Amino acid sequence: MDHPLLRKLRYFVDFEECEARALRSLPALEREIRFSPAQSLVTVDQDTRGGTMLLNRGWALRYRLLSDGRRQILNFVLPGDFLDPTGFVTHKADYSIVAITEVSVSAVHSDALFRLFDRSTRIAAALWWNSAHEAAMARAHLVAVGRQNAYERIAYLLWELWARLRVIEAADKHSFHFPGTQLMISDALGLSSVHTSRTLARLKAEGLISIQGQRIDIRDADGLKAIAEVSRSGLHLNGAPPGMRRILGIDIEPRAIP
Repeated sequence: MDHPLLRKLRYFVDFEECEARALRSLPALEREIRFSPAQSLVTVDQDTRGGTMLLNRGWALRYRLLSDGRRQILNFVLPGDFLDPTGFVTHKADYSIVAITEVSVSAVHSDALFRLFDRSTRIAAALWWNSAHEAAMARAHLVAVGRQNAYERIAYLLWELWARLRVIEAADKHSFHFPGTQLMISDALGLSSVHTSRTLARLKAEGLISIQGQRIDIRDADGLKAIAEVSRSGLHLNGAPPGMRRILGIDIEPRAIP
């Protein structure tokens, strides 16, 4: 099975086989590093010059810690995500990342990536889209934490995680595995644990979701999207726009998820 990064990028462009081979060889898989749950993968102010790491398997979370111990989770890091997507152009990480589950990561060196850009405009465009995808998530979280209520915030987060996992073929049509905790949801959305618990109970009572252990069933995806006011573009998971498809020589119509 292809690497999750390749599966994700194929939502933007369907690569030729030579491009897919080049992407498969990008992470230094022979130097795969494994981490246990609760181990740090990245620490704030860590030197990132020279490249970044790519998450191959498992879940992690990106966060900032305040001086008094309060934690703001910025987002969940899933397979196919770069641990530090700006590490190619910045010197130090401005956040920390910790493993939620057992994870494996591989190094992606700047020089290898830039050589790949020279060889393939389509790969460069797809990774550019990946940055836009990350930025869309950041904007959505800013709106959620800044203006939405708990009901809307949690509806959005559940929809986002389910959508992202479906892109990398790690979730089915109606459910996904969530190895995190209610405290993580609270810290991601700026809510108290009590408020999070009550809101999840409301979503379950209204038939929008069901939860069995670490399995979350999305019983009404359209309902979650409506509550969270997910835009028509979502997380830009609807492929390359027509103009770019012509420039890149892409004949297929973009794929999209519900």
